[in-house]
Parts: sequence; structure tokens; C-alpha cells
Amino acid sequence: AAFLAEGGRMDTYVHPGYAVAVRSVEAYYRASMDMLKPEFRRQLFPADRPVRTKTHEEVSTYYGESAVSRNSLVADNCMIEGSIENCIVFSGARIERGAKLRNCIVMRGGIVGEGAELDCVIADKYCSFSAGTVLTGNAKLPMVVPKGSRI
Repeated sequence: AAFLAEGGRMDTYVHPGYAVAVRSVEAYYRASMDMLKPEFRRQLFPADRPVRTKTHEEVSTYYGESAVSRNSLVADNCMIEGSIENCIVFSGARIERGAKLRNCIVMRGGIVGEGAELDCVIADKYCSFSAGTVLTGNAKLPMVVPKGSRI
């Protein structure tokens, strides 16, 4: 109100593309999974309006000989030796040999041990999962693992 009283102007802009209100874990998970769909990514991040962030000079992601990646977004500086499907993997994460992830979000520095199986899991930063761990949530109630947890 003070801005307008001092002569400021306010205009409106209609964004015709992808938009979502994130007010719950389920909404965060759903919005994140939406980013796996190219049409939504293009609407949110159009080529003519690039998003500029801090530059991180990191090495490329390494995919092992037995790695499988289907419909996933993987940041730089990861090591993928297991299988990921419909996943978002942040920088510095490590998915070890034989691990199977479906519909997961693994944030920065996460480690998923050999043979672990995760489905519908949101792993906050620096979480680690021991070899053979099995965790399953679902799209309506994804399992959330707090920052720095060791399972």
C-alpha cells in the first residue's frame, strides 16, 4: 500500500504456462515429478527466458556399465551405477551398483547403497541408505527422509 501511495505502479502479467502452488509434501512431490514431462519443463523454463543461477564447476555425471536411467533428470557430479526410473537426482549423489530407484527425488550428496530399492522416496540432502535397504512410499504419501539421515 505504501508503494502505491508513493506513486508506484502495479501491473498484472498472465503466465499461460505451467504453474502450481506447493503447500504440502504431496504437492512438492507432484510438482517435481511434473518436471520429468518435457512440455512442463519447456513452459516453466522457456529458452527465450533462461534461468540464471550460481555457476558450479563440477565434473560430469558418471554412468557405470550396468547403469540404467529412464525418464530421469540427473545433475552434474553424480555417480550412477544402479537403475533409476522417473527420478530426479541432485548434484553429488551416488547410486551404487544394483540399487533400484523408481519415482524418487534424491537431493544433493545422497548415497544409495548397493542393492537398495527405493520407490516414491524424497531423500533430503546428504541422506545415505545402506546396502539392501528397501523403502516404499506412494505418490499420495511419498516417504520423506530428513536431511543427513543414515538408514
